[in-house]
Amino acid sequence: AIVVACFAAALLVMGVRDWRVFGATALWPPFISGMQTANLTLPMCLFAAIVWRYRDRRWIQGAALGVALSLKFFLWPLVVWLAALRRWRAAALACVIAGASLLLILPFESLVEYARLLANLSDTFDDKGYTPFAFLVEAGVPDAAARLVNYAIGAVLLMLTWRRRSLALAIAAALVLSPIVWLHFFAVLALPIAAVSPRFGWIWLLPIPMILAPGTENGASWQSALVLMVAAAVIAVAASREQGVALRLLQPLRSGAAADERVIRA
Repeated sequence: AIVVACFAAALLVMGVRDWRVFGATALWPPFISGMQTANLTLPMCLFAAIVWRYRDRRWIQGAALGVALSLKFFLWPLVVWLAALRRWRAAALACVIAGASLLLILPFESLVEYARLLANLSDTFDDKGYTPFAFLVEAGVPDAAARLVNYAIGAVLLMLTWRRRSLALAIAAALVLSPIVWLHFFAVLALPIAAVSPRFGWIWLLPIPMILAPGTENGASWQSALVLMVAAAVIAVAASREQGVALRLLQPLRSGAAADERVIRA
């Protein structure tokens, strides 16, 4: 109930008021998977939505992202997005909170041992998720070459995130660069869609074909390809539409002449 409420709240925070959007996302396989597993992905959608919504409140923005990174480091490319928007203090605050959260490990484990455990977890499951690396390994590409291609795609997405100040591309970089990506991770696609299309449209139906893929591990090669192509299509459409709402993404939500002047300078 909590994770479902968090996802619904994320849509509301993003400005969605159209009941058809809530109905469409309830059919998303990533949402269903996140609900069934009560995973942190759906609550993290809410934290990321707060980062977008309060883009003129650096402390709220930075604290929300910092808490999200403390729970799961998955959304770290949003720090690059904040820096691209010149939200330096918010980006720094997020990094400080995320770094400080590591101190919670010390009573139970050393940071070196914790890093080793994370590496072992990644080595065990990174070829079973929905990433370009996993798909290429399934296709017979050697691990080293597949990992290089995966990192290259992630680097290009980060560069484009910086140049275009794109939320959609930052989300795409998070999905590509996460070592392990299960189906519920793709629930975060609701954020770039809501940013450019808060009312119902065909783009909200794009993720539904992911129902043909399993929620845990990546199934057959065609299922991995299907999930990756659907995600790429969502990101491509959202990123292209962002250019039309770039002013809204940069505009502070407060009214007044000072706010208008900042928008004009931006």
